[in-house]
Amino acid sequence: IDPANTGSHRSIPAYRLPRRFDVHQVERVTADISALAPGAPLSIDGTDVEMIDLSALAALDELADVHDNMRFVAPSVALRATMAYTGHDRLTARCTTSPIFATAA
Repeated sequence: IDPANTGSHRSIPAYRLPRRFDVHQVERVTADISALAPGAPLSIDGTDVEMIDLSALAALDELADVHDNMRFVAPSVALRATMAYTGHDRLTARCTTSPIFATAA
């Protein structure tokens, strides 16, 4: 992710998930993410997520089918825990680990 850099580095499309990501935001969020460059690496910023429901997780799972290079950067504890506790292991595997968490493990 390099929106400020106008040099030769290629920026990776990124999308910031909403604080409350539930069935009411699924259509908008999936449309926004689908509009990003298909086939290019895709970063999903999960920093702000405080709550995510099963509909939203299912939508992210479907997006993972389309975007092989989709990664979750800085997933919140709520996002990562909900993925793990609901059996969305494929999504959990796409989460980048904070250096702080990696050190603690």
